[in-house]
Amino acid sequence: MFKKAILQFVSTIPAQLENLKGILAFVSEVGQKTPLSAKEIKGLQLVVEEICTNIIRHSYLFSTGDITLKASLLSDRLTLSILDQGQPFDPTQIKEESLQQQVQTGRKGGLGLKLIRKLMDEVEYKYEDGQNQLRLTKMFPGAIKKPELKGKKLSLQAKIVWGAVLVWSAMVLVFYFYMATKIESSAKERILATSAEWTNTLARNAAEALMVGDDLTLSGLTTNFAKGKSGIAYLYVVDSLNTIWASPFEPSQVLSKFILPYGLSQDNSTPSLHYHPRFGRCYHCLAPVRQAEKQIGTVHLGLRAEAVDQEVKEAGNDLLKGSFLGLMIGWAGIFFLSSLAARPIRTLRKRIEQTGSLAGKGVLAGEDEEIAQILKAFEETTTRIKIAQQQTSQQEWQKKESELAQEIRQALIPKEFPLIEGVQLSSLYKVAREIGGDYFDFIRVDEKNLGLAVADIAGKGVSASLIMSAIRTALRLQARQSTDPVSVLEKVDSFISPEMPKGIFVTMFYGIINLESKEFRCASAGHNPALLLKAQGKRLLRLNPKGLPLGLKLSESQLQREALSIQLEPSDLLLLYTDGITECRNPSGEQFGPGRLAEFMQAHSNLSCEKLAKLLEQRLAEFTGGFEQKDDVTLVLFRLEETRSPKEFRPEAQSLASIPEPVADPNREEH
Repeated sequence: MFKKAILQFVSTIPAQLENLKGILAFVSEVGQKTPLSAKEIKGLQLVVEEICTNIIRHSYLFSTGDITLKASLLSDRLTLSILDQGQPFDPTQIKEESLQQQVQTGRKGGLGLKLIRKLMDEVEYKYEDGQNQLRLTKMFPGAIKKPELKGKKLSLQAKIVWGAVLVWSAMVLVFYFYMATKIESSAKERILATSAEWTNTLARNAAEALMVGDDLTLSGLTTNFAKGKSGIAYLYVVDSLNTIWASPFEPSQVLSKFILPYGLSQDNSTPSLHYHPRFGRCYHCLAPVRQAEKQIGTVHLGLRAEAVDQEVKEAGNDLLKGSFLGLMIGWAGIFFLSSLAARPIRTLRKRIEQTGSLAGKGVLAGEDEEIAQILKAFEETTTRIKIAQQQTSQQEWQKKESELAQEIRQALIPKEFPLIEGVQLSSLYKVAREIGGDYFDFIRVDEKNLGLAVADIAGKGVSASLIMSAIRTALRLQARQSTDPVSVLEKVDSFISPEMPKGIFVTMFYGIINLESKEFRCASAGHNPALLLKAQGKRLLRLNPKGLPLGLKLSESQLQREALSIQLEPSDLLLLYTDGITECRNPSGEQFGPGRLAEFMQAHSNLSCEKLAKLLEQRLAEFTGGFEQKDDVTLVLFRLEETRSPKEFRPEAQSLASIPEPVADPNREEH
């Protein structure tokens, strides 16, 4: 029986980022009428902010609409429903592991389904009457959430397996804690005994030199002795009058008086723990220096307690690894033995493989209820597969894949770039019919530096879009940590290479412009050279630093990337592009080529960057004559203005032109 709501609240707000404050205010107002704490209300706001941000950025990516919030207060819980009319999307079906592949942009959103499930007691989704409906439930403090009783019980095999796993895990845990205490004490005793032996050995070796007052020999002896022995805080060789004759760590103390640490005495024969004013907790070891049975001095050695603790910790880690290995072996044995008890199921599998279907055959003699359920599930699965094969064609799957790749790319390509005083910026991005992997970006490195990047991924479709997201994440992260373009490319390479599929690589050109000194530093990962048209003399320079593509999984010495640096002058024009421009083909198969691109830049250098990009787009369309291209067209233009010098980033941003959809050839037949 459903509980009747005590209070209900409804609010409809336009789906825009600037309206998030109003949405959060609504949630706060509702939360104040509940027994929830301020911390719980803040958590509820975080969840609603995450969900609404994703609705605005994704469900309404190509359209506008509203978000409706409905809150219902019951005696033991608060339910909050979030409704929108965007594209159908069920967030509860996302596996939490996939959150690691989300693109980190630094903007609001991106907290993930894992956080939503942690903060809320129930999360439910349904699509009804053209609306996405996500219902969140938060139980009030002290309320008891009744579990759903479905009447299903674990099979006998599952009970045996999990019971054995729990027993074995408990045994390994007890063994680990028992041995950990033993190892801790024995490891510490061994380390301190070794330190005492070090001190005695040095005392024996130093006797002759101390007897004759040979400070040089004592200095070399103690220096060699201290090499390779980590954890030593101080080391002194003193004579019977407590005069220091050697100290490898503090040579300035030689011939000064040695003061025994507070609380210690010359009679301490075993290492003693004390607090040193400079080195903190230390174990003090001393050994008498004797010559002909007469004590002529003493060796004092201080061992850092933290070094001893570290070695004890390492010993404990070895025990932990061994215990974990034993745990894994035990689990493997349990599951292996349990599989032997599942012979009826394996027999069933063989029957399925031999006959291909068990529909209508019924349950054979000797088969229990569990096998009967498997037979029924197999029939249902086979039926669903056949229906899906009849309803879904290859063209539909390709269309869905293309739409998904397009949505990913739309979210990754920048839709705006910052206005910078004294600087012109523009871009051109045209998508081929076959979704490619071109990428460009403007990166605010810091207040003085602007990063420009153009990349080309050797791949198509969803795979190229996913690699693009990894490139974008790594580049934006590393670019803000270094102004060395070679270092940025190397770190990006190390980030993406382990995950790159075999045979896939990425070319990239990345440059950093110092807006104060007007210096342009750049590096390349096997990409097309950048073109720099100097305002004086109309000279066209090809900036082509040496470097191999990203994702080849080579060592730094094999990559051999280098950086180029050049001073920019007012009205200099910089062009970064992909080979989709130079490899544009006309119906005769002739390429546009780098020569035509260079001539175009020199002929129209008087135009602004924005007009230059639009004119180049027009010239490429005229050259290709509508001939379908197989590669994306991407370029970035940068110019320093004559009358101004770039001083600062403005907070406002200029929108980029929307990314055009691939245009199909009307004469091409669909297959």
